[in-house]
Parts: sequence; structure tokens; C-alpha cells
Amino acid sequence: FKDVMEGSSPPVAYEWAVRAGADPKEADVFSKLKGRDMYDYIGALLVRSDVLRLQPQIKDDTNRHIKQFIYRKRHIKVSHDAIHVHRGEDIGLDTEAKGYIDKYLEGHKYNNEETQTSTLDYIPLLHYIRYYHDMKCSENIREIFIATDDPTDVEKEITELGPKRGHAIDFNNCHKIHFTVSKVEKIFGESDCAHQYAKTIGSISDFIVARTADTFVGEFNSDWGKLIRLFRLVLNEEGGILSNMGKLGPAHRLVLSQRESAGADPSPVVLKDTKVAWGPGWQLGVI
Repeated sequence: FKDVMEGSSPPVAYEWAVRAGADPKEADVFSKLKGRDMYDYIGALLVRSDVLRLQPQIKDDTNRHIKQFIYRKRHIKVSHDAIHVHRGEDIGLDTEAKGYIDKYLEGHKYNNEETQTSTLDYIPLLHYIRYYHDMKCSENIREIFIATDDPTDVEKEITELGPKRGHAIDFNNCHKIHFTVSKVEKIFGESDCAHQYAKTIGSISDFIVARTADTFVGEFNSDWGKLIRLFRLVLNEEGGILSNMGKLGPAHRLVLSQRESAGADPSPVVLKDTKVAWGPGWQLGVI
């Protein structure tokens, strides 16, 4: 697919875009793109066209799950941020992901000086919310949804972030944060079909809430994180005809256009406010 798409002529690429829901101007922009820009642009088109959608029964079950376990008493349906805290046995099997985690732990206080081994095998929640240190203090309660396969440990970490003031945590005497944690348990080994179906519905529900967040903090080593990124892409109306892309690479342009600092070389797509917790793009701030 990759070779076919990148090797297609402009007229063929134009037709691809039209079939994905592009208008003539958008199809013309797509026909001039190369490499990663093509994937992001066609992805944003497919998401906008609602080609990737749930079956009716799955949609009904996820809506019920969201209302029962996520929205509940709080108002995160209106305005919320989301964090994806990815842990579990699958990370240990991913050499690249484990490398990022080990590198982080080595540079922080989680090493046991006597044994020279880490006291943790995952990146703590505190690292994910570090972005809020740079935000202006506010008396308003910030709603944050956490999608995770490790809700028990995450809920414990939340209690260690600061004193509780009513329904919210007072973080750094600066932000009042109300957390809602995913109800998806990490399940390994055998389980019955009903349990697996409930777990799947929970994961899809987490995805829906995360993709609509005002700000998303996550890692893009996992397929789940990459899918969230895809669904947060929108076409850039200011992209213009990008036959000459200039000096910036696609990933750098994407981040700069998100910050409104790309100048005359904007990305053809814009990524809704998204932060890299760890993994690919972590050091560069590029996703």
C-alpha cells in the first residue's frame, strides 16, 4: 500500500483524495504531497468523512459505558483533557518501548543505589502531567480523564499528587484537578468471552473520550496512541498548494503549525493539542 500510494501519479492521487471525501482544492493539495504528509492528509480526510466508524451495536454499548463509568457526575463531556498511561506486560516485550522507559528511570530518583536497579518498571503518572507545570495557575477545576490498563496503581499515584480539596486534587498549589480513571482492567491469560467483550468496549470508550479531549498527553509507541493521533488530525485550511515544502520536515511542520509558528511553510494538516509523554518524538517534541 505504501509503495502504491507514494508511487502514484498526481492524477491517481487526486482521485484517491476525492474518493476519501476531498473537495477539488483538497484533492489538488493531496496530489502534490509526499511521504508522511500523504498519510496524515488522507487520514484526516477519512476521519472527517466518517469512513472509520463503529458498528451500531458496538456504538450503543460504548455510549452506555461512557455515560455509566466516565461522564457520571462530572462534566468532562463539555471540556476535558486526556492522558494515556500505557503499562502492562506488552511493553516489556517491546524492545524500543522498554528502552525509553529504562532511559527515563535511569535519569530519575527511581534507582536503588545499593542494587543499581530501578524501583519501578514503568514511567510514573507525575511525568505525564509535567506539562501542567508551565500552565497559568487557575482556581477553576480542570477535568482530566486517564485511559490506562493499570487503574489501581494510577489511582494510588493520584492520591500522592497533592491534598484533596473537595472533588479535586490541589496540584502544586496551582491547579485544581479532578481525575476520572478508566475502568479497563489489565487482563492476562484466559478469560471468558463476555469479559473480553466488556474489556474491548471499555477500551473503545477510552479512545472516544481521549480523541475528543482539549489536550491529549500520551505516547506514540503503541498502536492505540498512533490511532489517537490519527483521529486528532484535521485539514489545515491555510495549507495552500504545497508543491514546495521548504526546509521543515513533515513532523516539525505539524508541531509548528499547531503552535501557529510555521510561518509561510505550514503543515497541510493540524494536530489538535497533543503532548508527547515518552517514546518517539519525546526529546524533540515532535510527533
